[in-house]
Amino acid sequence: MILWKHIHYNPATRITTLGEDWKEPYVISETQPDPTYSDVSDNVVHWDYAYNYGAIDKDYLVNRDCIIIGMSNKTWALMTSEDKYTAIDYFAKESSKDDTTANTEKVLFLMGTGLTQEQAQGYLLQAYAKHHTKEKQACLARATSELIDIVIGKYIPISDAADFVKVIGNLYNLYVTQGIKGINDGLAGEGLFDFIESTVGTAYETAGLAQQGYVLNTGDYPSFVSELMDILRNGNY
Repeated sequence: MILWKHIHYNPATRITTLGEDWKEPYVISETQPDPTYSDVSDNVVHWDYAYNYGAIDKDYLVNRDCIIIGMSNKTWALMTSEDKYTAIDYFAKESSKDDTTANTEKVLFLMGTGLTQEQAQGYLLQAYAKHHTKEKQACLARATSELIDIVIGKYIPISDAADFVKVIGNLYNLYVTQGIKGINDGLAGEGLFDFIESTVGTAYETAGLAQQGYVLNTGDYPSFVSELMDILRNGNY
């Protein structure tokens, strides 16, 4: 997604200056809406402004993914202080960096603002706690959405759907209560995504969704998996 900001919009006051006809302060579009908008996708603070304004019709985790992309494009060294605070608050990091490197950069930045090392580490811990709460809320919304039931009912009979729910019970609970997704989506280990995708190298490589033997109502397993993951991983519900 590309985030465009009206060039005369002040996020701090929520006022568009110069008295031109009112326009949306932020717009999501693959192309420039008109010359009065500038691309601010790599200025991650604007993803937070736009999300809180209500311009992004997606959940918290989708917005966080956009922030991670923006960070990765711009890099920590070139980010403004506002951008860095936003990244910290979303517990986001550049995709090319490991957690230790990213957290060290954040602690050093916070210490540069006058905090002690202990205070900076405490700030990060609090930021993680707030992020994790929002992460769990987003996971719950995705897993309990009407669309997820529609997709399951579309592909497998009701009797098999009941069995499917029982089979994924523990993984489902870890997803909605702790935000544990799978080995390719975090550091918490195997999770629901590994079962659905029969992730290679996990316990579900030969015991995942496609290996359950459900006779599908329509389509094929790759399509079933793709539609489930578009909701659960991509947040399209």
